[in-house]
Amino acid sequence: MECKFSHEEIDCPSTRLSHVCAGWRELARSIPILWSHINIDLFWVPSIRCSVDMIGRMLTTHLELSRNLPLSVALKVPASPESQITEIINLLASHSHRWQDLDFEGDVAHLWSDGSFASIEGNLPRLQSLSLLFRIWEESSPLSRNVDIFHDAPQLRVVRYNRRSPEYTVKFPWTQITDFTSQYSWCSLALEDLYRVPMADKITFYCCDTRQRALPPFVTPATMPFRSLSIYVEEFFSFRLFQWFRRLTLPNLEILQLFGASYKHRDHPNSRFTIEDLPSFISRSSCTIRTLTFSKLALSDKDVIAALRSFPMLSKLTIHERHYGDYGKNMAVTDDFLKHLTVDHGNLKRGVDQSFLSRLEALDLRIHAPFATEKLVHMIQSRWIPDQKHSDRIEVVSLLSFNLMVLYEREVIGTPTAGLQMLDTLKADGLEYKLAVEALTDHDKPDYSDDSEVIED
Repeated sequence: MECKFSHEEIDCPSTRLSHVCAGWRELARSIPILWSHINIDLFWVPSIRCSVDMIGRMLTTHLELSRNLPLSVALKVPASPESQITEIINLLASHSHRWQDLDFEGDVAHLWSDGSFASIEGNLPRLQSLSLLFRIWEESSPLSRNVDIFHDAPQLRVVRYNRRSPEYTVKFPWTQITDFTSQYSWCSLALEDLYRVPMADKITFYCCDTRQRALPPFVTPATMPFRSLSIYVEEFFSFRLFQWFRRLTLPNLEILQLFGASYKHRDHPNSRFTIEDLPSFISRSSCTIRTLTFSKLALSDKDVIAALRSFPMLSKLTIHERHYGDYGKNMAVTDDFLKHLTVDHGNLKRGVDQSFLSRLEALDLRIHAPFATEKLVHMIQSRWIPDQKHSDRIEVVSLLSFNLMVLYEREVIGTPTAGLQMLDTLKADGLEYKLAVEALTDHDKPDYSDDSEVIED
């Protein structure tokens, strides 16, 4: 239960609980975990509604009532904080021995050895997860000095940070890190950091720049040991997937997740991602992918089908169509895609090879209405094989779970789930099936409101 403090407002569920009545007040104040998640945004100027002094008092209350529990702290700090803000930073820093998760956004100078957080160096015994996002303002300090206050954190395993310049680095206990994310970094610097995390099992590149100026000289693809790779790209900033595939060799890779933008950019309305280098990357790596995600990439069905042929051992597949910009037209989940995914039991009995995703156990789709409802239902029915002997005989494992989200424009589509009732029968027979719908009010712009609805029996 996270409490958010900012100059705009205070949103604190635990405080609201304590205001219901005297009994609830005592109950809420006696449960330390309710007060152990703190989110403070100090970017903007104070308002009458919520002053820095008020934030300080609320923070003191949370630090006291959370007792000695580990703290999850999110903090946004301006480049040149006023004295009252510095007091808040000092108060938080005095409890660094309790930090379990820290999410920092602000000027890098605060993290220098002589900066606002100098006192936390060597005093982070519980820190497990660290996220650093260095903001750049006109008055910001140059990114020219190393940050070394996090080098002594014996429990640190998860790190997320942005490296904008080769002139500086952050000194983490690199050999401890098992989950590493490079965000908004140049491709060359992100790849350079990979050599520092030999124990990493999970790697994420989040909106890293792969334009020509940000690329390293092309050499033999680096061989890395990690098991999970996630790449988030934004098409309108010229971030390219193929640059990663050309520069990595991952023999242990089992989980591959690729994410694009939720909506098309007005300056590049027809842009599409391509994954032409993916099959050669998989072949070079000689890896066995078991979990694959294509989300918001606007890939064509032909590209997806061709790529999936490189994953014969795939057991979990997620394909999410782009939220906005393609309304009424599914790019990947087309009739042809559903046909390829459908198991022809008659041909299999006659010995005809149909090994396309024969190990698939879990499928997650997000598609636009209208879609080929009958073909979708038929495909799921063909992959629901509860008879183990029949499954063994045709050498196709049964689908165990199916998640479906239907995106629709409320003004156009009446009932976007019509025709899916047969899947409820499979659910009653044992298929793990979840259906949700989401109304798109304006398909030209992203809508960040929660307008989705899960349909239950």
